[in-house]
Amino acid sequence: MMKTTLVTLLFSLLSILLYGQQQTAISIWVHQKKQASIGLEQLRNLPQQQLDSLRIYNHAGSYRSTLQQIKGVLLKDILKEVRFGEGSPKELSEYYLIAKAKDGYKVVFSWNELFNSPLGDKVLLVTNISQASQGKQKDGFALLSPKDIATGRRYVKDLESIQIRRIDNQHIGEPRKRSGKTRSEINRK
Repeated sequence: MMKTTLVTLLFSLLSILLYGQQQTAISIWVHQKKQASIGLEQLRNLPQQQLDSLRIYNHAGSYRSTLQQIKGVLLKDILKEVRFGEGSPKELSEYYLIAKAKDGYKVVFSWNELFNSPLGDKVLLVTNISQASQGKQKDGFALLSPKDIATGRRYVKDLESIQIRRIDNQHIGEPRKRSGKTRSEINRK
């Protein structure tokens, strides 16, 4: 009995220590194959960005919090050296990125948003999230899109990976099956 309790306690402690460790790298996947792992040291070699503060608003436009003294790197600077697998520059418009958090939360950016619009000049991989959130969030990485109106919608806490994918052309143009009900009718259930 004592041995079982000791083993259980040891495994619990080990789980807490492993789960509580600071994330040291972000995985970048292209077409579901891991291409790179980028750590803090590599990020420090890229041009650094800073924001004095950013107010976080939810989907309804309600104020949630303020991040201060934000430091990080532009997402497009991280991705400049990643090969998407395109055959021609025209095909880049068919690519999108999924930023995924440890808890499964995901947000999407198109290639054009990041590399062909002013929004891409602001999408930031935050490297000092613990300080910027005044300790409300643990160390690790976060992703922000400061030019969004509802800044909280694409605020990815505990960023784990960036997945680069291409639109599946075989499903484009196919009509969606509809239930015949309005969105209000569906939501009432």
